[in-house]
Amino acid sequence: MPAPLRGGLQATTLLFFVLYSAASFTADDEKLERFLARLGLVELQIVHVERSLEGATAGPDEQQRLARRLADLYAEQLMNSADDPAAYNDLVQRIEDLLARFPAANTAALQVMLLQADY
Repeated sequence: MPAPLRGGLQATTLLFFVLYSAASFTADDEKLERFLARLGLVELQIVHVERSLEGATAGPDEQQRLARRLADLYAEQLMNSADDPAAYNDLVQRIEDLLARFPAANTAALQVMLLQADY
């Protein structure tokens, strides 16, 4: 996809995302996440799940599910940011913060990606 078209698409999606807010992860939130995934907009997926997790009013099970999903997205992003030390360190810090709040998000996949990104 040409860079100008991709940038315009990202800006449009970001605008839609900013206007859209939810207190818990609903079916609409899942649709939005699938839409962002199809477009390859992992950064926006991360922001979306982070906001959903912060505003989650559901029980601990829902929070754990969102935390695991966020850990998966962080793991996916680790390899993309391995060549950029500032972005990589920021992402590692966000992962550490997530794991401090939600130890159950420390999945084997996340650990493998952390080790692989360090290598």
